[in-house]
Amino acid sequence: MENVIPVVYTNLVGKEGDTEYWGGGCMIGAGDVNSKVPGSPEICKASYTEEGITIGEVDLTHSQRVRPFFPVLRDIETDMYHKLAKVHQDLT
Repeated sequence: MENVIPVVYTNLVGKEGDTEYWGGGCMIGAGDVNSKVPGSPEICKASYTEEGITIGEVDLTHSQRVRPFFPVLRDIETDMYHKLAKVHQDLT
């Protein structure tokens, strides 16, 4: 979401053997310029307790319009990647 892309999350609901699934699949938009909140709005959300089909619509051009307001790539410190590569190289 901080990368200004919409997110689609799916999950099972109910029990299968000893495993209980909590449902709650959802679609979340790329971000809202007015509230300056990445990962909003919530486009649609499935039930936590009932099986169902949830349908929502994502505007793929919206990411391009909001990206300037969430400059994640501008704030990345690339030194971290070089340090991680060095650690990996030293370990292998």
